[in-house]
Amino acid sequence: MPVQAGTLNITQPTTAPIGKSISWFQESQPLDMAAALQKYRHGLFKTSSHELLNFGIGSDPIWLAIEVKNDTEAPLLRRLSLKNSWLDKIQVYFLAHNRLIKEFQTGDIFPFRQRPIPDRYFDFDYPFPPGKTLVLIRAETVEPMILPVFLTSPEQDYQTDLLEGYSYGLLYGGLALLAAYNFLLFLSLKSARYFYYSAYLTAFLLLNITYTGHGYRWLWPNSPQWQFSSHFIFNLLFPFTGLLFALLFLDIKLAFPRLYQWVIWISTGCLSTIAGIIIVAHNYPLAISLILMFTQAYCIGMILLGVLSLRAGERAARFFLLGTVTHIVTSMFSILTVEALIPYSILGHRSAEIGLTIDALLLAFALADQFRTLNHQKMEALELAMLDPLTSMNNRRAFYWQTRPIWNNCIRKKRAMSLVMIDIDHFKRINDVFGHSYGDVVLKKVAQILMKEARTSDVAARWGGEEFVLFMGETSLPEAFSFAERIREKASNIRLTDGNKSLFFSVSIGVASVDYNVSDLDELIATADKSLYLAKKNGRNQVCTTQEATFELA
Repeated sequence: MPVQAGTLNITQPTTAPIGKSISWFQESQPLDMAAALQKYRHGLFKTSSHELLNFGIGSDPIWLAIEVKNDTEAPLLRRLSLKNSWLDKIQVYFLAHNRLIKEFQTGDIFPFRQRPIPDRYFDFDYPFPPGKTLVLIRAETVEPMILPVFLTSPEQDYQTDLLEGYSYGLLYGGLALLAAYNFLLFLSLKSARYFYYSAYLTAFLLLNITYTGHGYRWLWPNSPQWQFSSHFIFNLLFPFTGLLFALLFLDIKLAFPRLYQWVIWISTGCLSTIAGIIIVAHNYPLAISLILMFTQAYCIGMILLGVLSLRAGERAARFFLLGTVTHIVTSMFSILTVEALIPYSILGHRSAEIGLTIDALLLAFALADQFRTLNHQKMEALELAMLDPLTSMNNRRAFYWQTRPIWNNCIRKKRAMSLVMIDIDHFKRINDVFGHSYGDVVLKKVAQILMKEARTSDVAARWGGEEFVLFMGETSLPEAFSFAERIREKASNIRLTDGNKSLFFSVSIGVASVDYNVSDLDELIATADKSLYLAKKNGRNQVCTTQEATFELA
């Protein structure tokens, strides 16, 4: 005959779970309270050897029996608490002297307002009279039958809930802010990885508030059906959004396109199968088992994706792997605590939440690192796109981009502007006689002269081929002409040698200027180009302008 658990003395309240003081019986057919009491009296209940009782998924309803002893001469108010928020139906009976004194009925199938105490867990206050009291509890659920039972004072339970409330507030607030911030980044940067990261955090947040009971208490207290359905929906949504985020974050589609397709097809197939089992077959225990299998496969898959991405050279995969492993390890601690394979503690029970919080923070760091890296790469690409690779000067695109604000400022202040256009004389002959490498040297020499002589406010650029251009804000035509003459003279003094051959070269320069009535940069460039043509027509190696009649030159 099974040995029943000993009597629990409640004179000194405790905050520890009382699983080892509980006897239990599993229904094979429905029992009422009287039938359950008779089985208890006949010793058919089994003694628990764990602090927390866990009967797994798809368990038949469980009856619990607790013999409570009050050694004082006055009633002692104690709070019986089942700290599991997803139990469908709970019936509690308090018996003394073989008589039913008090009974309660609650659970997730009833609206939240019908609970004896408005708490996310199932709490029952009872003034235990002097002597012995037998407590019978019947618990029923289609989800994992986990029964953490506590019997303490209302004050101690309040302090425990208060501490948990602060920690959950910090957790939910931090995750909600992180999710909102990344969603705003998505709206601003149009990068899908921020959207999926926000969706991943939101899915975890919704899953957590569903399983902790906060959702039923604060968000949908009058919707028992949604409380039931939300467990399945968010259990599927969380790993799926996490998988989508991982695929995008690790660039799996780009690095491993076939693997990407397989992961999408398999995960979509699994989710469709589970949804069909829930909606069509209404086989909830099987659906929960498949969800747990999918979640386990998801955890393994996340690690494999991280390893593959790391081997492919993805720097952010380090943060991803560290966060994923942390989440899985802490989840194992939580499972071991619930399974009563390690001593119960609040830290152990909630270690999965802590692990995922660390994971979320590491992924946030990884996203920030990716953003910095991508931004740096874009800046480098933009810089390269703006530079002439041979001379390291601005190219035509950069010239327009840098000149435009100076032009607008001079127009607004009604200041003169000038432009100098330079062309290397007989450049084709230099290439033909000395070779293209010497031609490149000549181009570099002219670029060096121009960049050295130009002011910091001027914009110099290689215009194309052997032509260069210099835009000079707040500069009159005589000033620009003098500058151009200095450039011409310096270029004509350069001598390049190649064995017994010496190379001298010259440049022709056209100068143009505008007053504040002109508002077209391209017109200024065209005018300078006409001046350059004039210099070449007149014999090269000189500075010319077509605006001599308008401006008096120094």
